[in-house]
Order: sequence, then structure tokens, then C-alpha cells
Amino acid sequence: MPTPPAPSPIPPRPASGAAPFLADELFFSRTDPRGVILAANPVFERVCAYSWAQLEGAPHRIIRHPDMPRGVFWLLWDTLKAGQPIGAYVKNLARDGLHYWVFATVSPVEGGYLSVRLKPVTDLHPAVEAEYAALRARETAEALAPEASAQLLLARLAALGFPDYDAFMAHALAQELAPRPGLTGRGPGRALAALHEALALSLRLDRDVAALSHHLDALRHTPVNMRLMALRLEGSNGPISLMAQNYTTVLTEARDWIDAAADPTRGDLTAIGQAIRTGTFDLGVALVQRAAIARFRAEIDAATDPDLRRRDAEECARLEAAAERMEATCRDSLALIRGRTRRLAGVVRDIRRQCTGLNATRLMCKAEAARTSASATFAAIIDTLDEAQARIDSSCEAILDTSQALRHKIEVGAGEDPGDVPARRRAATVG
Repeated sequence: MPTPPAPSPIPPRPASGAAPFLADELFFSRTDPRGVILAANPVFERVCAYSWAQLEGAPHRIIRHPDMPRGVFWLLWDTLKAGQPIGAYVKNLARDGLHYWVFATVSPVEGGYLSVRLKPVTDLHPAVEAEYAALRARETAEALAPEASAQLLLARLAALGFPDYDAFMAHALAQELAPRPGLTGRGPGRALAALHEALALSLRLDRDVAALSHHLDALRHTPVNMRLMALRLEGSNGPISLMAQNYTTVLTEARDWIDAAADPTRGDLTAIGQAIRTGTFDLGVALVQRAAIARFRAEIDAATDPDLRRRDAEECARLEAAAERMEATCRDSLALIRGRTRRLAGVVRDIRRQCTGLNATRLMCKAEAARTSASATFAAIIDTLDEAQARIDSSCEAILDTSQALRHKIEVGAGEDPGDVPARRRAATVG
């Protein structure tokens, strides 16, 4: 667990604008299932300018800023009610009218929800602020329902390259933690950075498999055309017809393998992408919670009221349990990714081996075609097969390379030595 640094001086509170707090400060609150505040730390009280007497038992929306799109909160509550954690940039309103931006991580816990928040420090934040302003303007102008607003936000994120909100929040949290090694610790920070890089690799893997699928589709009709032409020249059981049928069988099997891997509900690609997004975010949340624990313990040590110390110690234990749960789900995600990437690589090797095995068939085709009156036409078809097979082989190589790079990042994310091959083999599982 990182050691909390010596406190820096807090800037004076202005009469207007943003409420001041430091980049290395963390504040948290715990609510019941309805969002009623049950606990908070002193940093939260200071930044929002409410005393604990005013916060305890109050709805968390007491700090909601009118600039916030309602669609963001719809996404937040929809995710939490499904039992899943979520992260979001949020603009809050302090009691004295000042505002403050946070990146909030919110997790379901026993009896409610736990939110740990940190100050945004990356270039992503101003971009999000602009997107929120545009979305809020549409909500007002078009009288959008919260769910409709949320769908607009998801569509906008997709246009920006994020396949879903999970991908965005995992990227955002990793970005916000990257400049703060003192908050996460060097080892855990390195693990999170590796998983963050794995997010991009998973998107590359999707593109690699899509390219292979495209090359297989482009070749679909070529063996059929070859067989139809051969039927006119040699009958249904001639050698070229049988070779064309062999091509069709291999390509159909390859097509089926790829369709299964890309299945949106059960496919390996879907499972790998979701597990990377989940694992990255869960590790980031656990690191934030661990850092909050370290700072909260320092606050407990400084307290003189025994009742306050006991209450805060109980909250610290809840934070600890929450962090352990997030770490456990991260480990589960990493195990699934390892198994699924290995299985996908095995499928691609099979496709490559099958296609390579067609070389002898292709040479025999050339020899047989040379004996017919349509040798020039057959030669053109076979040349098409040659070119397509080269593209398929190149796509298979790209998938294998990306899978290997992805597994390397997962091993770093799990805190393992990527050079320890026997250990990697012992740890292999199939999710």
C-alpha cells in the first residue's frame, strides 16, 4: 500500500469559481441503496463546504451541479443497480456555490454504495467537460429523458473510438492515475499501465480478426467458380472438381471458427475485450481505494475523539473489503483473458495450418488445369487463390503477434515476470 505523502498547503478558498483541493487528495463517501449519505471523510466535508452534521442522512444529490447531464446519472444508477462498479467525470456543487470536478469511482458494497473520488488532471477532462456541455444543452433544448440522453452519450463515445462505456471509463481511470505514481505505488502503477496498453491491443485484435474474416469472405466464391468450370470440362468427379471441393471445405471450417470467435455473446473476442476493460477498471478502482485507505488511516491516527476513531476505523475496514473484492475480480478477468487468448491463438494456428496444407492441392490444380482447353482461365483462378492465401496467412500472423503481445501485457498486469515461461504455462487457464 502506498505511503501517504506529507500534506501540501491547501490554496485559500475563493469567492467564486472552483473549490480548491489537491491532486493527491482523495475523498470518499458511503451511501445507502437510495443514495443517502452514511459516511464521509474530512476532505469531502472541506471541499463541498458542508459539515458532517449537514451531510449525515442527506441525499448525495445535495452536491449535484445543474450543469451535469442527467444521462450520466442514468448510466451510473443503471450500472450500480446491476451490481457493477462504474466511473465517471462529475461536476459537483459546493454549499457556498463553488464547483469542483472529480473522477468518481462508485462500487456496490454491503448496504449501499462506496464512492472514492480524485481530482482530474489529464487532457481528457476538458474534452469531457465540452462533451457534457453539449449533451446538457441538448437535454434542455429537446427535453430529453435521462435514458435518451445516456444513449446519445454512448453513441458519441462510440464515434470517438470507445466500443462501450466500460472501455471509456477504464481508459479514463488509467489515464488519471498514470501521472500519480505516488498515489498508486510503482509496482501497481506499472501493472495498471500494462492493462491500459492491453485495452488498445484488444481493439487491434478485433481489427486483425475482422481483416481475416474479410479475406475469407473474398475467397468464398472462387472455389465454387472453379468447380462449376471443371464440371463442364471433366464431369462431377474429376480431379479439379474434387480439389475445389477441398478448398470449399477448408474455407468453410475457417469461416465457422472465425464466426464462433467473434460471436457477440459467447465468442472469445467478446470475452477478451470485456475482461480487459473490466480488469483494467477494477484494478484502477482497487488502487484508488487502497490509496484512500492509507490517507484515511493517517486521518484516524490524528483524531483525538475515541468515538470518531472507532467509527472511522470501521469505515476503513469497509474500504479494505471493497478493495479486496475489486482485486479479486481483476484476477478473475486476467485468468479469463489468458485462457481465451490462448484458445483463439490455437484456432488461428489451425486455420493457418489448414490453408498452408492447400499448397499441394493448388499445385495439383495447376497441373490438371494445364491439360484442359481452359488452362488460362484456371490459371487466373488459381492466381486469385494464391493471392488470397497470402493475405490469409498474413492476417493469421498478425493475430498471433497481437495475441502474444496481449498475453505479455496481462502477465505484467498480474505482476508476473514475462520471461518466466514455465510459470506462465502453470498459470494457463481456459475461461
